[in-house]
Amino acid sequence: MVYKHLSALPTELSPEARVSNEYRVLAIKLREVASQTRLPVARRELLRIATNYDRRADHIDRRT
Repeated sequence: MVYKHLSALPTELSPEARVSNEYRVLAIKLREVASQTRLPVARRELLRIATNYDRRADHIDRRT
């Protein structure tokens, strides 16, 4: 997965790119939390949500 907008400053991004960037940042944070949890069900749920956020960001990027 390529995160082309993550290195750009928020003020340099279009509104759509800011939204997709925010979803990607949330996905990264969720994966970090998932890696720290011992509960397998919670880990799977967090990873599923992170994947959904990445897909949502990809969808927003494709629309713009």
